[in-house]
Amino acid sequence: MREVFVCSINQQQHKGVTEPYVATLCDGEETFLAFIKTKDNPQGDRCLINELISYRLAKELDILMPVSGVAIINNETQDNTGSFELLNNTGSCFFSKQIYKANNLSKSTMYYIDNKDCYEKIMLFDHLIYNSDRNPGNIILPFKKGKKLLYTIDHTHVFKNQCIWDANSLRLGIKENDYLDTRIVEDNSSVYDLFLSDKHITKNSLFVVADEFLKKCSKKVVEYVLKDLPKDWLISQEELIALRDYILYRASHLKDMCQVIAKQKGLENE
Repeated sequence: MREVFVCSINQQQHKGVTEPYVATLCDGEETFLAFIKTKDNPQGDRCLINELISYRLAKELDILMPVSGVAIINNETQDNTGSFELLNNTGSCFFSKQIYKANNLSKSTMYYIDNKDCYEKIMLFDHLIYNSDRNPGNIILPFKKGKKLLYTIDHTHVFKNQCIWDANSLRLGIKENDYLDTRIVEDNSSVYDLFLSDKHITKNSLFVVADEFLKKCSKKVVEYVLKDLPKDWLISQEELIALRDYILYRASHLKDMCQVIAKQKGLENE
């Protein structure tokens, strides 16, 4: 992928705990608008790692997200806000390409969704990365010509301990068998209940996706997902190994997590 630069910081979004910015980015061939999250955000640089890893993993699992990646803020980046702390944020940031005319998930928008097969994928993806922060505001449906496809966004708060995880907390999660936790289903019920009202989801339909994910979540794939993270995001080799082991551990228990979902939501076998 071509190196991406932040040409200008245009405005701050005063919503969400990471307070992202709208920025103009360029990669040498294309100029586009994107949301960026910087190192100086209130949640710290771990949230940037969470976002990038979740995006890369979602791509491997065929879950739609806006084109995302790493962009560089340098001394040539223009501050159009008048208040951006350029000195504190020079270096790598996370970007997510802006999608126009997008609506959040709601009962009224669900009629238009063409990729309803993604419902089970999103539910199991949340469990794979321990995302208990899925809400209608971080699922979007762009209204444009062609198929109306559902996208997921905003994966700041994942890996159970969200923006403060470390190697010890990940190892503790494995030791405590946290794949049995019901928190993900409970906290994400506003979205999962919409899915269940729109489609007949069963334990077996979850199992089908679990098998598909497990085939794709090999050690080689997970190591690729964790490769070449920006050095200025300050993650150690020990933490990378612990995160690799944690993702592989959760992948190996995907069918157990299907059982947790089915029990909590009263899903049928067929």
